[in-house]
Amino acid sequence: MTAAETISSITSVVASGAGLTVGSTAISGQIVQVRLSAGTAATEYIVTAKIVTSTTSALELEGRLWVEDITTLSAAEQAALDELIIMVQADVCPTLDYSTAKSELRVILTKHQRASVWTLSTTYQLGVRVVPTAANRNGHRYRLLNYTTTATDQKSDVTEPSWSTSRDAQITDNHVVWIEDGWDWDGNLWDLNAAAREGWLAKAAKSTGRVDFETQSIGVSASQMYDHCISQANKYQSAYCL
Repeated sequence: MTAAETISSITSVVASGAGLTVGSTAISGQIVQVRLSAGTAATEYIVTAKIVTSTTSALELEGRLWVEDITTLSAAEQAALDELIIMVQADVCPTLDYSTAKSELRVILTKHQRASVWTLSTTYQLGVRVVPTAANRNGHRYRLLNYTTTATDQKSDVTEPSWSTSRDAQITDNHVVWIEDGWDWDGNLWDLNAAAREGWLAKAAKSTGRVDFETQSIGVSASQMYDHCISQANKYQSAYCL
């Protein structure tokens, strides 16, 4: 298109690949605006638009779209992630990404979640752990022991149960049964020390692919970077008393 040309009409807009939905379109000078929805996470789509310009030229425009799951974090999850970012110096080379749901540091954080806060009308998997809501927090955690039905409605109740603090007490919660599973973790639902150790080990693994170089003004040693990451990881090593 020349500088004087504008788009007069859109003939068609097509997205390659399954799952991406093309919605409304609009024209603004030399810009085609397309509303897209749905799509599959971690998938790249090619969006092709055929247009007619103000000089009656027929053109085909192509754009690429990467779809990523950016699940919104709860306030507690965001606070835990923010602390972990500082603990592993995620923005310092070698860096760890934490911007999307499947990014390196958020995957590590999810892996080291100890429990979640009990939620009404929720389907839970056997063995998961919960703690009561803030209003009923009692210093104990609870593990899903079994279900009271084989039907599909294996969900928690619409109201929070009364949580017994007796050792191994069983609490029926609609169609799920919880068992008292020990003391709470001082209110921290994530094992941030274990997550930080794994984060530093991930940074160490990244540094092994780097090479040493030196100029007149600066020198970088990959071996020192690796040693530093391992040293930091060891600071978060769990200690056990026998």
